[in-house]
Amino acid sequence: MNLGLGIDTGGTYTDSVIIDFDSGRVLAKAKALTTRYDLSVGIANSIDNLGEFDASKIKLVSASTTLATNSIVEGKGARACLIGIGYDKDTLYNYGLGDSFPIKEVRLINGGHDIQGHEIKPLDIESLQKSILETKGVVDAYGISAYGGVRNPSHEIKAREMVKELAGLPVICGHELTSSLNSIRRAITVAFNARLVPVIKELLTSIKDVLHDRGIKAPLMVVKGDGHIVSDEFAMERPVETILSGPAASITGASYLSSAKTGIVVDMGGTTTDIAIIRDGIPDVRLEGAMVGGWRTSIRAADIHTSGLGGDSHITIDRSGKINLTPKRVIPLSLASANYEEMIDELERLAQREWTTYLVGPTDFLIRMKEANHYALSDNEKAILDMLGDRPKSSYSLSVDLDLLHPALLNTTSLEEHGILARIGLTPTDILHAEGTYSKWNSESARIASEIYARHLGIGYKEFISYMKEKVIDKLSTEILSKIIADEIDTDVNFDSKLCSILLEKILGKSIVPNLELKTSVKIPIIAIGAPVSSYFPKVASQLGAELIIPEHAEVANAIGAITGSIIETVDILIDPIYSPAGLVCYTVHTPIDKVDFKDLPSAVAYAEKVAGNLARERAIQAGAGKQLDVRIQRTDETATPAEGYGNTDFLLSSHIKATAIGKPDIIEQ
Repeated sequence: MNLGLGIDTGGTYTDSVIIDFDSGRVLAKAKALTTRYDLSVGIANSIDNLGEFDASKIKLVSASTTLATNSIVEGKGARACLIGIGYDKDTLYNYGLGDSFPIKEVRLINGGHDIQGHEIKPLDIESLQKSILETKGVVDAYGISAYGGVRNPSHEIKAREMVKELAGLPVICGHELTSSLNSIRRAITVAFNARLVPVIKELLTSIKDVLHDRGIKAPLMVVKGDGHIVSDEFAMERPVETILSGPAASITGASYLSSAKTGIVVDMGGTTTDIAIIRDGIPDVRLEGAMVGGWRTSIRAADIHTSGLGGDSHITIDRSGKINLTPKRVIPLSLASANYEEMIDELERLAQREWTTYLVGPTDFLIRMKEANHYALSDNEKAILDMLGDRPKSSYSLSVDLDLLHPALLNTTSLEEHGILARIGLTPTDILHAEGTYSKWNSESARIASEIYARHLGIGYKEFISYMKEKVIDKLSTEILSKIIADEIDTDVNFDSKLCSILLEKILGKSIVPNLELKTSVKIPIIAIGAPVSSYFPKVASQLGAELIIPEHAEVANAIGAITGSIIETVDILIDPIYSPAGLVCYTVHTPIDKVDFKDLPSAVAYAEKVAGNLARERAIQAGAGKQLDVRIQRTDETATPAEGYGNTDFLLSSHIKATAIGKPDIIEQ
């Protein structure tokens, strides 16, 4: 029996599964809370929750991780140096690579090539050597991007050799990560890669320690942002390719579990809801590169629409007294009170109060998450932390203990942003606990909090539960419609105008404009995954007129996607015809390793296809694939019709050769 262990570290939960490669069956599945301070702790807990299994039968482990994405978003990472060859300083600043750019060691060196691969300036070897020697004791990794490097990588290759010789530190070049001509995005991409190398290495090393402690000696794979998997060595060299790997794994898992080739995958987690469209079992890819933390990279990633709606979304009351479903993540009351039972008594006391303020949630609590050793705290913040100790307190009780006139004067924003404090509040997870359809944690706290909110609205307890579920369902339906429309018109969608708002309300079955009736019919199925989907998606699918698929094991689809993914590596090569007033001069082939001129097109195409195929095969094997690879070559020509009087034959503008190598990890082949 050959078994695989899949792991997914989500924003709220870390999931793990054991799958039988021979039969494709899921043999065990488990969850544990994600431990953001050290992801390996949550991973260890999740694996332990699987129960007993024969570790010697585990032949492969694959993990998707939020670490790369979180590190970029939170501005964390190792010390890195970006070496920019042929870049103009003012241009970099104009595109945001100035004071706000998280990489502070940026060294600009003369050199670079034009879009035809011709050298603009010779590489300044002396300045390059000086920059490396000045930074080698200051940084942990290097990223190299040369202007025009994808058309002629010779300057990047030379700089990489010098970094290895003089500094002996991890280094990656722009042409190794992307074929994108956008020099700014390539610079951002290699800079973030350098910043992430030691971070990912530390995580993967700790995961391997967790596996070793449990007798698991299998190879470790990692999910990339496009849903494909690579070896841990490959991921440590190119960690930037693992951004958005969690959502990508969910798409792969949904496709595997549902056997659907086409559909809308909706993954409802604790923190967000991710929506993507699959065609032929493969997710659409965002061609312009993944956007992370406000920075556009050159990394291929699944085209995912993310909404700040999850099981842990905070339910609040705004200044007007209206109840809102916000994107802010809080700890559900039902979860917190399962560990701190005294919260039930406090909620009972809060239920006796007449709540008149809308600045602070009537059932909000605060809990201390970590020490504030390295933070400059105000007197108010110090007092809050001292009063909290290691137990949660309601905002109301805390304000009374601190002799504050109002709970809003607590001012915990900075403490929450830095993760020193966490807020506990009413969430959709609590609504399901109060309803009785979900009972993982403490339902009593959810019931009391729901009664407090219901009283505020002047409605009954059960009516409030239905009201909140309806808000979640309407929000999910709206986000799915937005993704479908945006996919067709290639731009983001909002329903802010009065007309759009009315039409949307009618689609969702609201009783406005009685003389108008609208019905939608979504032509591809909705594949819903995530723990709470059975509570919401039957109504969502009904509203949208869509077929609904909730596959078995939907609650751990991300972990299943991690272990069932394929290794797919692509190489793109451009053939550029060079013309002069006298006619065609030659065909220039731009590869990731060289630039070669040919006098005839067939020779250029043959060379490009050979190099692309060989490189794709090499990269797939480097990524962990076995030798049974399916290598596919695709050629796309761009032509133009000459003006009248210049002949009747279309002439070639460019030819693109794309090689794709597809395989499975070597251990699965065996």
